[in-house]
Amino acid sequence: MHAHFEERSKALSAEVRSYPTPIARCDEQLTKLIEQRDNALQRLNLVRQISSASNLGAKSLAPIWEFVDKHWSNSDDPQESDLLRRLRAALVEAGANE
Repeated sequence: MHAHFEERSKALSAEVRSYPTPIARCDEQLTKLIEQRDNALQRLNLVRQISSASNLGAKSLAPIWEFVDKHWSNSDDPQESDLLRRLRAALVEAGANE
């Protein structure tokens, strides 16, 4: 997850930086791009926080469940949705309770 969000945020940041100018105030495409970049950065930071706070004990799985449940159904990125779906399935298979 960390690698995915890091790569996605870098790619979206580069896309925002190279966006053609001049930019119209009503440019919805740029607004959407910035929103996607901000979401990827926010999720990257959440994954980093969970990773640094986690010792993989039972209690440490709660933030992972919370992250997956919050983001897996509202992602506009098919790769991200697939990663979150697989992470959720692995948690269920491991018997990790929410």
